[in-house]
Amino acid sequence: MAGKDSPAAAIAGAKKNSPYPRSVREEQQLITRRRLLDAALGAFEANGYHGASVEEIVSAAGVTRSTFYLHFKNKAEVLQVLTDSVQDSVAELYAGLDAEISGDTADIRPAVRQWLDKAIGWYSERAHQIIAAVWQELSVGADAEGARGITVDEHLPRYLALWPESERGAVRTRVILLSHLLSRAVLLSRRGALPADESVVLETLADLWTAGLARPQAGGALTGHDQS
Repeated sequence: MAGKDSPAAAIAGAKKNSPYPRSVREEQQLITRRRLLDAALGAFEANGYHGASVEEIVSAAGVTRSTFYLHFKNKAEVLQVLTDSVQDSVAELYAGLDAEISGDTADIRPAVRQWLDKAIGWYSERAHQIIAAVWQELSVGADAEGARGITVDEHLPRYLALWPESERGAVRTRVILLSHLLSRAVLLSRRGALPADESVVLETLADLWTAGLARPQAGGALTGHDQS
């Protein structure tokens, strides 16, 4: 059953705010769509993206294959809908980081470390964990489906504006790579696959993110840690 904070519930909530009343048929279609999305989350959690099948999804949702294809073209579209459903929460998370690292403070590490706690909280949501894990799976595959997935660099406009335009491509690349590092580290840590506990992982991530987010200074120098 869909939780109130699940992507399926979020999609339903957005439609609920429509100024036009829904018909009984539309209500039923929405319920079916929610069931399919929640079933897909369960299938991705159990077997990964490539291991999950449409048959598994429709079986868990209690519908037919033809019903699935009334709502989605394929499994990739299901993943895209789920990904789109978390983009607002990602934007909010990274907007907080953008505000912290774009100010006048020379040493951004304390702010980065505090933000990482919030990021870990984001990954504590079951749906967020599953979607992030799927995009990690696809990012190391040979197919084009694993392209960036959840976008993050576009949510740091103030930070990007600190850099000369000619350097912003490289800066965006660093942010994207750091986000993949964070996602991978969280997944490995929670599976017990790293030789240190989560507190050590967080401190290590804070060092790496602080170095990666070092800001330009006059004369071409970079700042991130307090140099005093």
